[in-house]
Amino acid sequence: MNAAHGVVLCGMVAASLSAQEWSHIDVRPDLWRSTSAWDSLRDRVVVANATGETFEHDGSSWRPIGALPEAWYSPRLAYQSHRGRTLALVYNGTANEFETYEYDGSSWRQRQPDHLPSLRPDAAMCYDSARQRVVLFGGGFGSTLLDDTWEWDGADWERRIVSVSPPPRNHAAMGFDPVRGVTVLVGGRSPVSFRDDHWEWDGTAWTQQNLSVRPPARSRGQIAHDAVRNRMVLYGGYTDAGGVGRFLAQPWEFDGQTWTAPTIGQLPSGRGEHSLVGVGSGVRIYGGTNPAASGGIEQRAQVFDYDGTAFTPLHGPLVYGTQLAYDPGRGRTVAVSSFASWAPTEPTRTFEWDGQVMIPRVLAGPPPRSSYGLADALAGEIVLFGGGSLASLHGDTWAYDGNAWTQKSTTGPSPRLAPAMATDPVRGVVVLFGGADQLSNPIGETWEWNGTAWNRQVLTEPTPRFSAGMAYDLNSTAIVMAGGYDSQSTGTAETWSYDGTAWTLLNNNAPGWQIAWWADIGRVALLAPSQVSSGSGLTYVLQGTTWWAGPSAPLASGFWDVAQDVDGNVLGVGSVTGLAASVLSAAPAQVNDHGSSCTRRAPQPRLVMRDLPRQGAQLRYEIIGAEPNQLAIYAASHLAGNVLVGGCRLALSNAMIVGIGSTNGAGQSRLSITIPNTSAVRGVNLFVQAGAGEYAGPIGGVLGLTAAKWIQVGF
Repeated sequence: MNAAHGVVLCGMVAASLSAQEWSHIDVRPDLWRSTSAWDSLRDRVVVANATGETFEHDGSSWRPIGALPEAWYSPRLAYQSHRGRTLALVYNGTANEFETYEYDGSSWRQRQPDHLPSLRPDAAMCYDSARQRVVLFGGGFGSTLLDDTWEWDGADWERRIVSVSPPPRNHAAMGFDPVRGVTVLVGGRSPVSFRDDHWEWDGTAWTQQNLSVRPPARSRGQIAHDAVRNRMVLYGGYTDAGGVGRFLAQPWEFDGQTWTAPTIGQLPSGRGEHSLVGVGSGVRIYGGTNPAASGGIEQRAQVFDYDGTAFTPLHGPLVYGTQLAYDPGRGRTVAVSSFASWAPTEPTRTFEWDGQVMIPRVLAGPPPRSSYGLADALAGEIVLFGGGSLASLHGDTWAYDGNAWTQKSTTGPSPRLAPAMATDPVRGVVVLFGGADQLSNPIGETWEWNGTAWNRQVLTEPTPRFSAGMAYDLNSTAIVMAGGYDSQSTGTAETWSYDGTAWTLLNNNAPGWQIAWWADIGRVALLAPSQVSSGSGLTYVLQGTTWWAGPSAPLASGFWDVAQDVDGNVLGVGSVTGLAASVLSAAPAQVNDHGSSCTRRAPQPRLVMRDLPRQGAQLRYEIIGAEPNQLAIYAASHLAGNVLVGGCRLALSNAMIVGIGSTNGAGQSRLSITIPNTSAVRGVNLFVQAGAGEYAGPIGGVLGLTAAKWIQVGF
């Protein structure tokens, strides 16, 4: 952080944040049926999937950026470097037409061109940077495939009439080669076969390249230009050569004259439904699926960089069925992963959340299993019981003290799946209820673990159930149990309380069963998993005997589990990767618009920021929509204001300049500010506003102002 930025941030004052909100800390989207485009100005990849979710990826972290209309067929994406916008062509089967959207770094905006390509899925699309056009070819359903060529010039779609065209196909690989100034089209699926032909479009005509060596015929492959090595890279796809269907893993490269297959030591598994995009460092692969390998799930979470010699994974650990428990003595939330059905020998893995990041622990854990019970620390030890492998159920008890896992007992409750467990710190016991036997029949037993042995509690109990949620309520000094399944397919909405002597029914309307103590507000919090998985979930809090709706939890991929964290928040983990993390906090990190712009441009220039303002985070501010090649000035303050400057209102008080730059040819500029990595900045404010050079602007005839951004540092 430079000196100017340091002065501003050191002057921040604490602010009381009352809004309760989920903050996405580590977003890891489902990358099945994804498409992507590299924003070369902002050095981020824009990714969209078939559900309409869109994200930015900077090579290490993800940020949601909004949604496109949902469609079974993924949108086609292309970044237009001359305009600084990502184009999305979206399949709208209801309206029976394509829809055209553009993303400018701030939001998606639908365009209304006079002409549109006819509706078809799985067309090939890429950006021709030499002619500043987006090229679309082919696509279609089943035996009704197309061979037409369309181009987008930034305002309208135009069909190009040509005398020679590649044969009709869908699922072709197409990318632009800027060295030779041609669009390269390879492979795809015809109505009767997979194709291996190679065509090139120069903006006027299609030419087939009759090369003696070509990659194997395929559909669903992807091609992109590697600017570092000046060659086109083809990866993935599906073929049925020899009558045997398989997904392809061998990359192929084209240097403008010859196709070659480089020898790579370790290849990712073959896949389709992925995206491949050229980035500044080479090419990058996003997601995909191969049902024959890893159940098709693991690939959907993978990201690789490829440089011609190796595939480097960028996705971090991929785990399954993560469960959470809190260790208050060490101030850590422990995450424990189980094996997935496609990897039954995968070891149990342990991670620790320190309030900022998830830290992998390299140590031996309990033997591979899934669907175990996990409880907050008792006397400094996280307690794990039961679970199942493919061969049998487990009835052993394990403890984790922050250094190692230790088997504590092999006796106690019968072996079982998915018992509910929670720690009663007042009575000094872990409480276990229910679970399921080998036939998935629910169990209705109450057990207590005192640190050395299990004791069966004989009392009147709730009906048998498994996969219920359980947490300790400091208000009632009792265990709360919510939901679960009372048969293999039927859930229960009961909420129960257990004080060590009796079970008491609190209500019959539990909206879910993922619960945890929320220390920030002193209540038990609950999520409704079925709602969360659809992206419209709510968080509830227990007030007496009633669940009250709280902040929304728009997490499209849902949670595996929730637990308390050291800062009094609720931590949730899950998604297809198993470790995407979000935090529910009464002091959330927030970004708000503040004040108004002062400009004579239409549309108005805007200040955009998509990073989460947390301690240690880098905040990347961007001006968009300003005049090209003009001065850009960034000012900041810890105080809001209303100062008159040359006929405009500056929304900052005691502002200081923290950055000076210029806009590019698309009217964009950016500035980075790093928040100090100390908890002292939590809850502080920062206001940033930008000025951009503008012909006949309202300030001195040369400058206009954007609206300000007001950030509040939190979680």
